Amino acid sequence: MQKKLIALAVAGLGLTGAAYAQSNVTVYGVVDNTFENVKVTGVNGGNRVTPNSSYLGFKGEENLGNGLKAKFLFEQGLNTDDTKVASQSGVFGNTASRDAWVALSSDQAGEVRLGTFNRASRTLGSYVDYAWGYAGITTMKGIMGSIGSSKIGTDERINNAVGYFSPVFAGGLQLTATYGANEAQITTANSISSGKSGKAYDFGALYNNGPLKAGATYTRSYFGATDVALPLSINDGYAGTIRVGAAYTFPTATTVSALWDKTKVQNNTAATSGSRNAFEIGLKQAFGANSVYASFAKAKEGDFSTIGGAKQYVVGYGYDISKRTTLKAYWTQLKNDKSTAANYGFYDNGIGQTNSTTVGQQQRAIGVGIRHSF
Repeated sequence: MQKKLIALAVAGLGLTGAAYAQSNVTVYGVVDNTFENVKVTGVNGGNRVTPNSSYLGFKGEENLGNGLKAKFLFEQGLNTDDTKVASQSGVFGNTASRDAWVALSSDQAGEVRLGTFNRASRTLGSYVDYAWGYAGITTMKGIMGSIGSSKIGTDERINNAVGYFSPVFAGGLQLTATYGANEAQITTANSISSGKSGKAYDFGALYNNGPLKAGATYTRSYFGATDVALPLSINDGYAGTIRVGAAYTFPTATTVSALWDKTKVQNNTAATSGSRNAFEIGLKQAFGANSVYASFAKAKEGDFSTIGGAKQYVVGYGYDISKRTTLKAYWTQLKNDKSTAANYGFYDNGIGQTNSTTVGQQQRAIGVGIRHSF
């Protein structure tokens, strides 16, 4: 009798193991904290510690047979510099503050996702930007993904999204298309909201293989009356952006990169529009575990005479202690045009570009930090 019970228990363990083996779940994340000294023109500088989009993630997939898989990914931002920030709940911010999606994937037909995830234009930006994790004050998103102090959506994830990702062609080419719904809701007993605020589209052709990363994308984000005011006082319109960029690494471990960005803003109510061009270039050199890089980005004034243009410079150094841990140091400066009261500012961990009356306002940051992936 005892042998039969043991055999039954072993069989049960075997069945349980088989069930779990069908779905592989990986826990991963990054803790990336830096100590920074920051300064704005006309304002005394200060010190701070920033978490640079530190996060905790879970991802997994289940093999459904015949090349079909069910997949999921869930990422939560971590407040690793101050666990008692008033706008946060302990270490954690809002639930799933980063990517969060579920998908069906086919080796032959591609992948369909539902949830929140990167748009292709943001991914292309990360190809050419050397900031660790495409996060923190050294990213060029303040120049490339904004007009003045207003974020235009180009470097944001798309919420309430459904997306298609093709199979990878020619060793590295993938086509993508994403639609972000405006999350229509019942506002009264007999009324459903129908505004366009929150709606977005994104289309991309991205190539990522070996020494070459490149792409071309188009994205459009819609804004409503309750959104942050954009150029031309949009309350019923959109910002649409075309991007083309590439990064290439030579056998000498030298990487060169460039990105061109053209954004058009349309105000449907006032029948007005305007556009702005921006570009980014960079150079990176690795020496074994050491690497140094320099980047430059410029936003031209375009049709927004009251906003002007701006430039950003970055110099960075990294030392890889291991495959998972990097020491880093950097200097960055953002300079608004002197001819107008421009108000561009750093995109991540901003330090106060609201002082838009200061002609030629400058912002500067120096930092050192530790980035650990797990």
